[in-house]
Amino acid sequence: MSRMIPPFYDERNTSDGEIKLFNALRKLPDEFVVLHSLGMANHRSKVFSEIDFVIICKEGILCLEVKGGNVFRREGAWHFVDRYGNENVKTKGPFDQVVGGMYSLRDHLKKHFGYSHTITNAMHACGVAFPDIPFAQKGPDIIPEIVYDMRNKESQIHDYVKTVFGYWRSKTIEKHGFEPGKIDLRQIDVLLNYLRGDFGYVSSLNHIIEQTEKNLLKLTEEQIDRLSMASENPRILLQGGAGTGKTLLALEHAKRAVACGKRVMYICFNKKLHQHLRYRIEQTDSWVLQGMHSGHFHGVLSDMLLEMQVQLPDKTDESIYFEKDLPEAFCDAAATYGFERYDLVVVDEGQDLLRYEYLMCFDQMVKGGLKEGEWHIAYDPFQNIYNPELQNGLDLLKDFAYIKLKLDTNCRNTRPIGIQNMLMTGVPPAKTFKVDGLGVEVEAYEDSTDQRIKLLKRVRNLLGQGAKPGSIQILSSRRFENSCMKGENLFKGICKFQDVTNLIPKIVLEDALKFCTIHSFKGLEAAIIILIDVEGFEDTDTRLLNYIAMSRAKSLLYVFYNKFLEDERNKMIAQSSRYITEMNLG
Repeated sequence: MSRMIPPFYDERNTSDGEIKLFNALRKLPDEFVVLHSLGMANHRSKVFSEIDFVIICKEGILCLEVKGGNVFRREGAWHFVDRYGNENVKTKGPFDQVVGGMYSLRDHLKKHFGYSHTITNAMHACGVAFPDIPFAQKGPDIIPEIVYDMRNKESQIHDYVKTVFGYWRSKTIEKHGFEPGKIDLRQIDVLLNYLRGDFGYVSSLNHIIEQTEKNLLKLTEEQIDRLSMASENPRILLQGGAGTGKTLLALEHAKRAVACGKRVMYICFNKKLHQHLRYRIEQTDSWVLQGMHSGHFHGVLSDMLLEMQVQLPDKTDESIYFEKDLPEAFCDAAATYGFERYDLVVVDEGQDLLRYEYLMCFDQMVKGGLKEGEWHIAYDPFQNIYNPELQNGLDLLKDFAYIKLKLDTNCRNTRPIGIQNMLMTGVPPAKTFKVDGLGVEVEAYEDSTDQRIKLLKRVRNLLGQGAKPGSIQILSSRRFENSCMKGENLFKGICKFQDVTNLIPKIVLEDALKFCTIHSFKGLEAAIIILIDVEGFEDTDTRLLNYIAMSRAKSLLYVFYNKFLEDERNKMIAQSSRYITEMNLG
């Protein structure tokens, strides 16, 4: 997949045809870089005002003009009809336009790099795309060899690019008697660094984050389909990796049930996740709370026992209390005293809750029990860091007739984040990613002091590029007092800072940079994740923690790891690289 800069477009100002080309050009090989300014005309300089895409690769530089909608020539004038039926008439056609843009770019590069520079003497080419029509016009100013139209498939875009370069290369040899040179990867980077700013799009990180999240928020067709199936079947087991939308669908299923007049219990494992979801519902969909009770599992059991006026068991051994004593006390009390069961029980973070003792609690909560009642359980086996009995729990569910659904599209992480997570953890990624994005940055540290210095530098850099402090979340496998951040506030005088590990949402500052343990942040997400204190890549527990942490990032991910783990990290990447081929992620 090519590198698109920026990795998104503004839908409000971008035609359907331009979007088709954007998606097609994304499928070019990895070594291709595509600069564009779709919907961002206000940011473009005059030199590039008539170029929609600039494609940079070893073959050279290709300018591409896109004409969406209907295009035709009548009595020497060009007519352009947009998707709304508005017609624009021009004397200058798209071929003259893009050829002029190509020469303007070449002259611009000559002035900057000099006449003898490799980049200046590289192949300059151009093409015109008509993605919405079969373009069959003829005329002295029309060059059919450089046309891409609706008859071309997205998979043919690479062949089209090679054809266009071939056409202009042969024309240059024929007209000027020499063959233009090619450029290597280093020169591509030099050219990119220069053009990125001059092409007119130097965006703040905050703008990139906003656009990325806007694209991530929309339900995919896959999610809509699974939601429809969940609504039509009484018992659902929903499996999906991190970021595939399990919580979103579980919550939406619960809302729809409440809207139909059902009493719903929504349960998750992580207390902080429940606090976040509850707070969000109170702010946006408070009506749901009239018919939906919610809580983290052990909190729900405690509350129900107290409602039945049953004393909580002694907490002599905390582990036994939560895993055995509390669930058994609830089941005994429910069977003895009874209470009003729920029409639907929705279980999020099922990987932490699918075990015999907990399933018996759900059996008591839902009308008809697990065998005949309505329930929706969402889980990700790779986020299981608390429940060694998960497989046993899944086996027990086989006794009940349910529909198993699966989510395969990652709707939280950008493609680079998802792939880098896979490489460093060995956890198979989702089959598809919804959006592309900026690359992941990974950095080694020597000791705690060195890590603090590098972390501070990274945060300063992010803020300097326009990121808001509130969009940055630092995660660690350690509590704050045991992390590299312990001691004096690293960000004093720079921005507000909070350790939110044990804070309820109402007192979390929106404009503060935040710290949290990975365990407490499970199920949540942030625009920018900085993962610190990474002290392992191979053992199972560490891999799963790293997987959970990295999968929290929506737009940007930064990872700091101990330099003594370099061999371990490289070994993990080598082992995980097979997924690139197996899942066609290259």
